[in-house]
Amino acid sequence: MLGFGGALQAQILTQSPYSRFGIGETFFQGFADQQAMGQTGVAMRNSLNMYLLNPASYSALSKTNFRFGALSYFGTIAQGQQRLHTNGAGVNYLAIGFQVNKKKTWGFSMGAIPYSNIGYNITYQHDSAHGNYTDVLSGNGGISRYYIGTGFSLGKHFSLGLQWSYLHGNVDFSRALEYPAGDSRLNYKESSIEFVHGQLLQGGAQYYFKDKFIYKKGLFNKKHKGEKDTVMLRHQFGATYSVSSQLHNERTFYARNYVLSSGNEYTLDTILLDNSQTANTALPSSLAFGYVLNANDGKWRLALDYTYSQWSAFRSPYESQNLQNSWKAGAGYGFRPSQTADYSKHFARTLFATTEYRFGARYGKTFLNVNNTDITELGISFGLGIPLRMRTVNEEFRYEYVLSSLDISVEYMQRGTLTNNLIKENYWRFAVGVSLNDKWFNKRKIE
Repeated sequence: MLGFGGALQAQILTQSPYSRFGIGETFFQGFADQQAMGQTGVAMRNSLNMYLLNPASYSALSKTNFRFGALSYFGTIAQGQQRLHTNGAGVNYLAIGFQVNKKKTWGFSMGAIPYSNIGYNITYQHDSAHGNYTDVLSGNGGISRYYIGTGFSLGKHFSLGLQWSYLHGNVDFSRALEYPAGDSRLNYKESSIEFVHGQLLQGGAQYYFKDKFIYKKGLFNKKHKGEKDTVMLRHQFGATYSVSSQLHNERTFYARNYVLSSGNEYTLDTILLDNSQTANTALPSSLAFGYVLNANDGKWRLALDYTYSQWSAFRSPYESQNLQNSWKAGAGYGFRPSQTADYSKHFARTLFATTEYRFGARYGKTFLNVNNTDITELGISFGLGIPLRMRTVNEEFRYEYVLSSLDISVEYMQRGTLTNNLIKENYWRFAVGVSLNDKWFNKRKIE
């Protein structure tokens, strides 16, 4: 886990100018299958899959669930008539969840996932008494998240969960003022290297029950006019609350005058070097709600989510940033034509029938308002949950099916606008994850 967290921190997962603000571009804290369903998952719970968005879902696990994922993206960043093509890739998450007690009412999970990333290089042209000069802003780095969570079932319809996370990372910032060659001795640059670390605490709850739904069969087939049928549905409600917290910053700040020669930077005078600066960054609280409607046979599911974050409470120790509160709403739908599999006959047909097909959409307002314009974000996604293997395990003298899967998600995402000389971004994002399930911690018996 520690090595994986270092790999998360080292990669650049964004090249967005908007990552200059706040703690950078924050990432969806879920898995590839949830990404394909409009980034939903607050109310999701399943006996074979854990859902990081709500620790209360861990109580539903009946087997050990191991997840690993990677992501990639490509797209364009536009301002006015200018276009910049961008792309990147990296690892996404590593997590494991399992049941703690024999009654299967207490689940546990731990893992690592990228939390935010900074990657931008912005250039401005200015005029002065000494002529034109260039103002260059750049930043890179990221924050990784390690988490430990647990969930408890209280009766047959209610569960609670608690999740503790440790955030840490390194972030580099720099700003340079570069003058023409004749005035290059006026060049000024300041840079900082920050090590940040802190904690997050999240609580979650879920309420779920089954219900009968009676419908008229004649609505779908006139041959059955007047007849009625009954289906069983499962309703799942979820809510989470993340407490506002602080990141501790340890910064080295370096300011100097310099000249450029053959592309190399040579320091003329050190204005300030301070490697002992410490401060705190205030992170916002957030509240999320979710609802999932399932067919009792597991063939389809519909998910709805809403998240609200109080980014107006964000405080940076080194720069004043007036961020606004943000919100995001998402919806997703998934269906699987068949729950049973017999690959010995018609392999391809069986594979298509047991694959889950997922669709989703999301829309929200980010924490940015630039030139009196809200920066919004829109995403449309689809994906597949392809069975890797389906096997039976002995569970207390009875056999149960255990399904592992390969999860693929494709999302088209749009952020920002070209109005008021702002920046518009269009991306295609790809996420691939593996969800492996099996029965661990077997107690051997000798007959």
